[in-house]
Amino acid sequence: MRKTTVVVGALTTITLWGSLAQAQESPPAKSPIVTDRPDFTESNQLVMRGALQLESGFTLTNQRGGGRTAGLPELLLRYGASSGVEWRVGVPGFERVTANGVPALSGFGDTYLGLKLPLPALKNGTELALIPAFFIPSGKAGIESEATQPEVKLVWAHGLARERSLSGMLYVSVPQEEGKRQQRLQHTVSYGLPLGKGTGMFMEAVTDIGQGVAAAHQLHSGVTFQPNATSQWDIHFGMGLNRQAPHGFIAAGYSVRFGGSQ
Repeated sequence: MRKTTVVVGALTTITLWGSLAQAQESPPAKSPIVTDRPDFTESNQLVMRGALQLESGFTLTNQRGGGRTAGLPELLLRYGASSGVEWRVGVPGFERVTANGVPALSGFGDTYLGLKLPLPALKNGTELALIPAFFIPSGKAGIESEATQPEVKLVWAHGLARERSLSGMLYVSVPQEEGKRQQRLQHTVSYGLPLGKGTGMFMEAVTDIGQGVAAAHQLHSGVTFQPNATSQWDIHFGMGLNRQAPHGFIAAGYSVRFGGSQ
């Protein structure tokens, strides 16, 4: 209980700071939805003030050695608390793990609490955002984290010609494994381009580095479709490039935004 109180207190303090700073204005109410899925790289943009955005999905991962993991609904709630602060809550997702076709483990995972805060843009126009967050154990042993897991993400994005974009993320987390804190680092680079009205695609390179183990490398790509300004469908897939990464995965999702003001 004490750890949870400290987490909430820290996020509240950062929220107050962000509300005062307001380094970046929220997008106009009629702006197309901008989501933090389907790529690993988070968006640098905040949900507009007063808007609630729901992002969800399903992922099927084939592990090396014959294992398979299925997870859903991957539900992330994003709320524009002000033009300079976004509240983020991840609902515990359900995971089912099988080994060689035999069910091995299933249950719910962690609760996620975080914020997204804008940072001043660089002189070359690159936009930045910071996402501090915590995973709080709330599910089944073997799926949930051993202890509260802090993390922080630094996101950057740079617009290119013809509505194309280049973005990336540096992600640092400190999970606990077998009673010891471990440092983990993830680095991503994502290239996005439009395919037509309301349709786009991305190509992404992802590197995961764990403490004392070799880096895992993945390639990731997918397509998004926005039937209107407030919703988005996505389908995407990835493949591991070495033995440290999963063999591959396929996923799909849906996101929708409610309300909001300029």
